Amino acid sequence: MFRVTVAELRAALRLPNRRGGGRRADRTVKTIMSSVTIHNRRVNGAQGDFGDLTWITVDSLKLPSQDPAVRPVVDGAAHPSASGAAAVPLALSTRKRLIEDLRQALVAGRQLVISSGMPDAQQQQLLAQYEQQFRDLGTEADDISRDLFRQRLTRQLSARQQNDWVAWDDVLQSVDTLVGEFQAKISQPDIARRPLQWKRIQNILLLAMHVLIPPLRNDFERVRVILGEPDEEDLRENRSPNFLQLTQDGRMLLVLNAYKTDKRAMSAGYDGAQGDFLLNHARTVVRELTPDPVLNKYGFRPNLLRDMIVRYQLASAAVFGTRNPKAYLFYDFDSDGIVTPVGRDALSKRLGRVLKKETGKAPRAQLLRPIFLSWFSQQGPSMAERDEIAEWMLHTTETALDTYTKDTSYVGQKRPRTMEPESGEL
Repeated sequence: MFRVTVAELRAALRLPNRRGGGRRADRTVKTIMSSVTIHNRRVNGAQGDFGDLTWITVDSLKLPSQDPAVRPVVDGAAHPSASGAAAVPLALSTRKRLIEDLRQALVAGRQLVISSGMPDAQQQQLLAQYEQQFRDLGTEADDISRDLFRQRLTRQLSARQQNDWVAWDDVLQSVDTLVGEFQAKISQPDIARRPLQWKRIQNILLLAMHVLIPPLRNDFERVRVILGEPDEEDLRENRSPNFLQLTQDGRMLLVLNAYKTDKRAMSAGYDGAQGDFLLNHARTVVRELTPDPVLNKYGFRPNLLRDMIVRYQLASAAVFGTRNPKAYLFYDFDSDGIVTPVGRDALSKRLGRVLKKETGKAPRAQLLRPIFLSWFSQQGPSMAERDEIAEWMLHTTETALDTYTKDTSYVGQKRPRTMEPESGEL
């Protein structure tokens, strides 16, 4: 019986893509594997091998989740024991990405079938089934694209966005309270020796990095504080493309080499096998944490963030010293004080957790962006101000207006119906 193992699918995904040409980047392979693994848990309640992949169908997207920790794809399909975020269906954009990943898994599965040595009749039957699954999923993705377009036209929030939405004014008020807590606790000489309190300090600093400057995406995994000039080999070895640089003249720079819109894979010299990032490329972003008239006008305080980072690093170095030689900003530590940098998903959860305690809602980095921009648009900014904020947030002004700015008039009420196309047209 034909079965696809985890190792086989991963290896097949790393082969040149016959449909699109070229070799998938390691990051893309990792994303597809994650999508297939989670969907296998959702549909089959299983972990490990993927069977013959014939379960990757449009119908599988609508089945009730078999794992209480895995979110359903559509409304009404949550596991009976699911609670919190695990009971909320995937946003349309996430649903579309899942489908695209599943289609790529089928392409890789096709290559495995061809090389399997199974009888020709059986091989042709399975290939035809994959082809039908691939086409059906493509049609579903096209339908979702139309729904996304309607959603953007009406500036609607997704179900999950509405569930976690909090007013930007409430976010600012929470940060003011939390910064006061940070300032009081960071002065305590033994604060870094108290694990729960130190994690609380870290989480407040993480929130500050998303609120005291225009909200960025979740780009702070393995972020470090570097004194003087960075060592490129060291950054690569420790997978730290993004870092904070404290210059000899006392300035603090936020340097971002890897972020969603950096287009690094299209840049000369890119090699996904070398850590999936470039350093000092044409789209490397450098932002100084210093006062700016536009930032000040809209409540941002980069200078305060700079001071918080400096005080935090001094307290961290006094306790952990050589046990955190790379000066990671966000880390866990064991009973022996051994430091491990916090991963991307854990950072996202921490951010939601610290806000939930203050506001009752748990927006993460990606949702803080539309929360801010929806508020920002209501303040009547000039186009020059919109452009500066968009540059900070690493997207275009058009994206800020068309994608991130939402109609929040119905938050807490029944969601409006989507606009229907006329005569079958979008």
